[in-house]
Amino acid sequence: MILKGLRLKNGNVTYNDFDIDPDLPFEQQKWSFKQDLLQIVFNDRYLVDVGWYPDFNEQGHFRLVVIQGIDWDNPLMKETCRNYYELKNYLQKAIDFIAGLQ
Repeated sequence: MILKGLRLKNGNVTYNDFDIDPDLPFEQQKWSFKQDLLQIVFNDRYLVDVGWYPDFNEQGHFRLVVIQGIDWDNPLMKETCRNYYELKNYLQKAIDFIAGLQ
């Protein structure tokens, strides 16, 4: 659902366990809020990674990072939010950012 309407360009979804429904309360889907939610790879060079931190915690937040190669210590982009729709906007922003690098 999170990917619907996004322009992935040349992105390849390599992991998608994002089953969070923005219309359901947290408690009804608590176990869906985890660190490993979504990964999109671009030309085997860039990675968009999305997770919820800390796992299963209602006070947590989504974290989106753009990684080049395997350099997790120095993300090219990092965004955090608590809102599904804001995350969707950040996803498109990250995809567009990567497209500008290629």
